[in-house]
Amino acid sequence: MNSFNNITELNTPWDTLIDCIMIKTNHPNASYYACIISTIYGTLIGYIFPMIGIFSLITNSIVAMIFFSLIHQKNLYFIFLGILAITDIGFDILIGWLWLFPAYGLPYITSGTIYYFILTKSYIHCRLLKSIQMTWCNLRGNIYILLAFTRLLLLLHKPFNYKISTKYFMMILLITILIISSIISLPLILYTDLLITRRLFLTCWFTNYTLFLSIYQILFSNSCLFQLTFVSFIDLLFLIKIIKWSKQRYQLTIHNCIVTKLKTKQISKIITLIVLDLISFISSIPSSILYIILVSKTQPNLEEIRIFTLLIHMSWGLIILQSSLNIILYYKRIDYFRNNLMKLINCH
Repeated sequence: MNSFNNITELNTPWDTLIDCIMIKTNHPNASYYACIISTIYGTLIGYIFPMIGIFSLITNSIVAMIFFSLIHQKNLYFIFLGILAITDIGFDILIGWLWLFPAYGLPYITSGTIYYFILTKSYIHCRLLKSIQMTWCNLRGNIYILLAFTRLLLLLHKPFNYKISTKYFMMILLITILIISSIISLPLILYTDLLITRRLFLTCWFTNYTLFLSIYQILFSNSCLFQLTFVSFIDLLFLIKIIKWSKQRYQLTIHNCIVTKLKTKQISKIITLIVLDLISFISSIPSSILYIILVSKTQPNLEEIRIFTLLIHMSWGLIILQSSLNIILYYKRIDYFRNNLMKLINCH
């Protein structure tokens, strides 16, 4: 364990309370901005997140169950959407329920009397949970890339109901993606440690926070910025292709109506995935922008660090909210999903 390091998180039960306490006691270093941000953050994580978090667990569990169990004509398209729902559940649990809520939400709603810092319980807790968080977030981002290749199959006119010939293919593919996600996260994992701050508080942070590590964290941590940006460029190419196809469709003769119908189904699935990627990308932007602003500051003061850290944490709530609402997109755009969801609702 290193004995000293500059940090961006203080990890005390007073993180969401101290700024407003300083205002009330007329402390010379009090900040109204920090008080407002910490109050909004405490309210969001303490009172609103539990509803969003539970809703996300329920909706993503339903999505995964439908894509894996209720749909008998399984294909790459459905399986990857089901896996994406599972990664969203993991993100909700690892970031929201195991970290943000017990470390920031509970202290706020109980005035600092109830709290739990799992990351600072021990060196093992710090490295293990951070490793799982980073790997899982990269796994989530890499699933979006797999969905992009699924769109490529559809665009190349591969049969939409392409059957997975063997379960071992999917197992090998997922294990490979998991290994790749772990390798991508390795630079961040190696430099993560349990540290003692200037004020003798424990924090789970980076031992050597260089410019390279800062940029790497922005690209490959939590918000999946690199993967979602990469997929967005692919989506742009798909949109150009779809626009060209739409113009050509009106030139087809009646003899080509069957081909046109099949192609329309494929384009519909592609559009669904493009909308999903677009919403996910927009949801990840606030966190990434805040990270960029924070690391671009050469010598940020404590107030700036606290404010940006709380804003970054709030932006992760937006990612969890977005993932919980994917069920609406699937209901509107995918007939198989809508029919089986209605069957599930009617059975209960």
